[in-house]
This record gives sequence, C-alpha cells and structure tokens, in this order.
Amino acid sequence: MSCQRKRWGKWLVGLAIIGLAVLGISLWFSSLPDKPVRDDYATQEAFDKAMHEYYRDCPAFLIEEPARDDYETSEAYEEAVLEYYHEMNQRGIGIDKPVIYLYPEEEMQVSVRLDFDGDLTCTYPTYTDGWNVMAQPDGTLTNLADGREYSYLYWEGISQIQWDLSEGFVVKGEDTAAFLQDTLARIGLTPTEYNEFIVYWLPKMQDNPYNLITFQQEVYTDAAKLEITPVPDRVLRVFMAYQALEEPVAVQEPEIAPFTREGFTVVEWGGTEVVK
Repeated sequence: MSCQRKRWGKWLVGLAIIGLAVLGISLWFSSLPDKPVRDDYATQEAFDKAMHEYYRDCPAFLIEEPARDDYETSEAYEEAVLEYYHEMNQRGIGIDKPVIYLYPEEEMQVSVRLDFDGDLTCTYPTYTDGWNVMAQPDGTLTNLADGREYSYLYWEGISQIQWDLSEGFVVKGEDTAAFLQDTLARIGLTPTEYNEFIVYWLPKMQDNPYNLITFQQEVYTDAAKLEITPVPDRVLRVFMAYQALEEPVAVQEPEIAPFTREGFTVVEWGGTEVVK
C-alpha cells in the first residue's frame, strides 16, 4: 500500500506539472496580439499603424507572410509584404531597404546586377538575374519584365557583415531628423531622396535616447557590389549603420565629402540597425 501511494503521488505531481505547463503556454498564447483586419480600422493609416505594432510585438515564428486576399488593393498588399520582410530582417542581421535611383541624361535602357554577399529576402521589382529597365532623366523607371513604372529599384537581404562603428556621430534621438536632413544633404542626396530616407528610418530612431550613426563605405560596397550597364559617370552609395544608445559615447567624427552629379548618375541609400 505504501509503494502504491508513492507511485500515485508521483503520478499526481507529474500531472500537476504538465497541467501547469499547459496552462502557462495557453495563457502565453492568449496574450499574443491578433493580426489586424483592415475592416476594423476607419483609415488605411490606422490599419498600417496596427500592422506595424503587430509585427513589432509578435514573436517571429508566429508571424505569417501576408496573404493577398486580406488586402483590398495590390498596393496595400505590396506594402504589407515589404513590411513583413523588413520585420523579419530586423530580427536577424539585415540589410534594410537599399533603393537605387537611376538618372541618365536621356532615356536609356539600363541593366543593374547585384552581387550580394548574403541572401536576398525581398526585391521590388522582382530581381531575376538582374534588373532591366528603361530609365528617364527624372528617375522614372519602366521595368522591361512587367512593363510597369517604378520610382527606384528596391532590395533587402540578410548577411553576416561586421559593420565598422569606429567613426560616426552621436545624436540625441529627438535631434535625429534635423541631423539627417543636414548631413544627407551635405553628402549629396536631393530633398526627394533624403526625405524618403528619413521617413523610413526616423520612426525607428527618434525615440532612442541617443543614436550612434555611421555611414559605411568599403564594408558595404564590398559586400553588395553593383554592376551597371551602361557604366554610369557618377555613383553615390549611402549606407547608414546605426546603434541605439542609452548614454552618449566618445567616437571620432568622419569628414563629409560632398558628391557632384555629372552625366549618368546613380544614387543608392539604405541602412541597418546594429543591435548590441
């Protein structure tokens, strides 16, 4: 009888542990956010904000790629897909939203090939052994593969790049917008280009106490080589790697070399967050 009671006691303890574990898992899953539904929001802006919060808060392994049927328009679906891949990259070592502008002096067919030391996770338009486009002097691109118009070539990827943070600028989060406006203009981006850069990155940086902001050179260009035909006269590639800081740190500030646009000009910008 004594042995039987001991065995029953062990069984009861085991069942209690399993029950508590199941209860804990159930409570954890019940606390996870539900995926937003467009019909629940009065405006597209409110829906986009809800989607951003969902991707931010939900564990990566539970996030499903957006389904086309969940979106009223193809534009909304494409934005959701881009946001999905961006959030996935943020959970790894990502190259985020490099965009490539082409400015020929006259209408020109241009081929762009990317030799990336990593894995591409998203491209727009679709990258199939390169992009082939008709480029206009104002930067408008017509993708020859689908006949559609684009403002730039977009890609994202994941790599094992080790960023150089030995030089940079320590900027208060609240001063980030003004810093980027001034610095990107000095580097050579036009208002249209640096405004698109700022709109994308500012929400991720402005609430940090401080940001260490660096502009990568050979580390980035060696890892993401571009082959462009015809060969452009001038190429500007701006890639920011930043790290959020609780307190300022001492770091040497680099000199900013201004960029001059001449002839067929190619401009690219992108960035990544370096997580401690």
